[in-house]
Amino acid sequence: MSRHLAVALTLFLASALLAQDPRAERAARWREDLAMLAEQLPARHIDPFTVLSRREFDARVKQLDARLSELDDLTTQFELARLVAALGDSHTALQADELYQGGTLPFGFLALRDGVWCLLAPSKKAACAGQRLVKVGGRDLVELRRLAATLFVFDNESSWKARVGSLVTAYARAGEKRYGGRADLRRPRWH
Repeated sequence: MSRHLAVALTLFLASALLAQDPRAERAARWREDLAMLAEQLPARHIDPFTVLSRREFDARVKQLDARLSELDDLTTQFELARLVAALGDSHTALQADELYQGGTLPFGFLALRDGVWCLLAPSKKAACAGQRLVKVGGRDLVELRRLAATLFVFDNESSWKARVGSLVTAYARAGEKRYGGRADLRRPRWH
């Protein structure tokens, strides 16, 4: 009986040691994606290294690769977006659903000359509609724009205005995570 127990215990321990850590498996999948991006973006882009040198791009890829096992999926997507945005080409961006998909919050925003305005709000927050948004998660929109510029390239004011609604949503969902906590659009500051 003890011999069977010893064999079973040995097999159990061996299988536990051989089992992949889920974080390691996740990081391996992200490494494949990062390697594909690092290979294909320079191969397919007509001139990717006008702002960021190839050497700096490769160094950033290597740095991100080294951190993948520490990052959660959402932060990894933000870091990939930052890598692509560092190229400085407004026509080249990471289009990850988790980053800035509209519809994740039941608000609709529009950037006008005098600020970002809430046009659509759920019935429970109907008073927000028609109000100017001044802060999200304790950060004013100037700071939000500065942070967003690490994820996307804004050639001009129009490109910022076109993305501001989805960026506010993204920031509220997860962007603040990278900068120490999660923003909460349930309590935005309105004017």
